[in-house]
Amino acid sequence: MKKILASLLMLCLATTACGISKPSTQYLKPGDQAYTLRLPSNPSTGYSWFLVGYDHDLLTLKSHQYIKAQGKVVGAPGISVWQFTVAKAAYQAPRLGHVTLVYARPWELPQAQPQTFYFVTQQQG
Repeated sequence: MKKILASLLMLCLATTACGISKPSTQYLKPGDQAYTLRLPSNPSTGYSWFLVGYDHDLLTLKSHQYIKAQGKVVGAPGISVWQFTVAKAAYQAPRLGHVTLVYARPWELPQAQPQTFYFVTQQQG
């Protein structure tokens, strides 16, 4: 089963690598109730992160917030934080899940390249 999961993960990464600048995979252990993405962001340039999709059977969007850079530097980048709650069912078997976002200006969304962030759950027990 682990070989199948690893092969599936490699296939997903290989087929989507063209649109991803930095693929990211987090490993979630039974008991982990949250999946959090912290991404560099600078809305003062017009760019923001937009949620494209995620595995609704494994995650529920809990919150999204932008945290400004510390200090009084105008135009300094901050952090965009996306927090999801992990469903208990995600740990019934090893699962590969994803969250896909786009970093773009609103008027450029149709041409923007999506970035997919992966997570793997471990089976409980």
